[in-house]
Amino acid sequence: MPSGNNWVIPTSPASSNGFDYNEQQHAIYSTLTGKMGSKFGYQLGLRGEKTIISFVSTDVTGTINKNYFDLFPTLFFNYNLSEGSEIQLNYSKRINRPRGRSINPYVDISDSTNIRKGNPNLNPEYAHSFEMNYIKTWQNHTISSSVYHRITNNVMQDIRYIENGIMYQMPSNVTNATNSGFEFVSKDKISKILETTATVNLYYSTLEGFNYKNNYYKGTNGFSWNARLNGNLDTGKRSYRSNIRILYGAKNHSSGQISRQLFAGSGIAEKLF
Repeated sequence: MPSGNNWVIPTSPASSNGFDYNEQQHAIYSTLTGKMGSKFGYQLGLRGEKTIISFVSTDVTGTINKNYFDLFPTLFFNYNLSEGSEIQLNYSKRINRPRGRSINPYVDISDSTNIRKGNPNLNPEYAHSFEMNYIKTWQNHTISSSVYHRITNNVMQDIRYIENGIMYQMPSNVTNATNSGFEFVSKDKISKILETTATVNLYYSTLEGFNYKNNYYKGTNGFSWNARLNGNLDTGKRSYRSNIRILYGAKNHSSGQISRQLFAGSGIAEKLF
């Protein structure tokens, strides 16, 4: 877990801000790969990371330092059911570090009724992911179905609270979250020039309730699904790409839920050589 200085976050705004951020990551890792018989295989990994962070902001006095060391294990097992068909089981631990604006203690008063502050005491999120996959491959088609469960600790949330009639917003590590679901992926080579990838993801997510500044924030939970279709048409000299994504259901946040989003995009790439 991170260690270092805890800083008092400024409450009075400044008209300008200077922010100098430095981060070093030093890592060492090892993997062990092997097979047992003709069907069962495994890969075990362990990565150690030392993170050294220092930054200076004109809104606080002195240099802010954070140093932490973490271990990230990975476990991967696969079993071949038949030719082109296998089951996979895996576990991994991941980290999501706070960046830039989130940790800069500058007080933004561009909107005097909704003041935003960064949090130099913000710590990383840690996620544990468990997955089971079934993969079937043919000559021009591949399907993959997965069930998963993910646990995230120290979840970073932009917390909104009211003081003296003014809304404040600041990121903080306040809660834990879980996501459990099913994902289906189909990759198809329709012809020599056309390939498609379709993805459907259904999941149930939970964000635990928490107390912050003597206020209780009710947890959220809900069922969601999203679908994505990517296409790639390669005629030789030109490549056409399209992307359609649909999100439906609840995206959990400390202040509520976001639902029903639709995104569509396309692009053209031309080969010069």
